[in-house]
Amino acid sequence: TEKGRTLKISKTWNNYCLIGLTATWNYSPNVRSYDVIGARYSGTTLYQNNNTYVMSSNGTTTVSDSNRQNFTTGFGVSALLPSSGGNIIVGTTFYVQNISGAVVYGAYEHAVAPVTLSTSKLYYISPYGQGNVLYFTSIAANLYDGCNGVNITL
Repeated sequence: TEKGRTLKISKTWNNYCLIGLTATWNYSPNVRSYDVIGARYSGTTLYQNNNTYVMSSNGTTTVSDSNRQNFTTGFGVSALLPSSGGNIIVGTTFYVQNISGAVVYGAYEHAVAPVTLSTSKLYYISPYGQGNVLYFTSIAANLYDGCNGVNITL
C-alpha cells in the first residue's frame, strides 16, 4: 500500500502465462484524470493483450485500445478515472510467453494534476522509470506521483 492505493500482481499459467495487475484505491482520489497502468517484461515477450478496465461504485468501463501503447519490452495504458464515485479499481490483464525465470514488472502511476490523454502518453518503458516500468518524458515527467512498482517471477 502506497500513496492511497494498493498495487497487486498475480499470475496463472497453462501454455501461456496470464498476468493480472490491479490498483485498488483505499480512498477517493482528489485528482480525476488520466492515470497510467503498465508492465515491463524481462526474459519473456507479450503473447496477447487482453483488456484494461476501470471499476467504481458507478460501474465498470473498459479502456479503449487506442489508449494503449505497446513497446518491445512492455506496454502502458492511459486510464481515465471516473469524475465521481468511490471504490476505484484500475486493472489490466495480458498474456506473456510462459518462460521459467522471466520477470514481469507492473506499475500504476497517478496524475497529481489534470492531464490530457496525449500528455499521459509521454512515456516509454524502462527499468529506470517509475515503478521500474514507466519513464515519463517532457511535461509528463512531473505530473505523476512516482509510486513503487511490483514484480512477479514466472
